[in-house]
Amino acid sequence: MQEPTIVTAENLDEISPSDLQKEATQALARGERVELYEGDWNGVRVSTLVVDGYRAGQASNGNASWGDWNEESQTVTLDSGETVDLDGGEVEAA
Repeated sequence: MQEPTIVTAENLDEISPSDLQKEATQALARGERVELYEGDWNGVRVSTLVVDGYRAGQASNGNASWGDWNEESQTVTLDSGETVDLDGGEVEAA
């Protein structure tokens, strides 16, 4: 299992794209826990931001797609219905 980076006010600038950074800023202001996972999909950086262990946004080369975080499998079931891993690859829903 991959270990996340705990997001704080001090390392917010390291988050991209900007919509993930904006959500992280708002979540921290609400006192929520924010974690960042980094993956790689065919040489493309994939960032997964997890807010309070429940909602997650995943982005590579642009805007984030949001969904529900599954800590056990480290996957995101996107609001579109697709389930993806930390590298952005589609996986079978658990």
